[in-house]
Amino acid sequence: MWTTDPASRTAVHKSGAIARVSRNVANASGEELTIDNLAQVDSGRWSIAKILEQGAQLKAEGAY
Repeated sequence: MWTTDPASRTAVHKSGAIARVSRNVANASGEELTIDNLAQVDSGRWSIAKILEQGAQLKAEGAY
């Protein structure tokens, strides 16, 4: 369901959601996960909660 790009540290879900890992100096780990484009996701077809969960799991696994 996700296409990852380790070089840009992004992942794109088939629904159109875009996950990004970026530096966050205020966070102890130094990284922050954001998921954009959720307003464009068809919530009748896709579970927003599941997309958020999967994005976080991919980050934890180091996929992007």
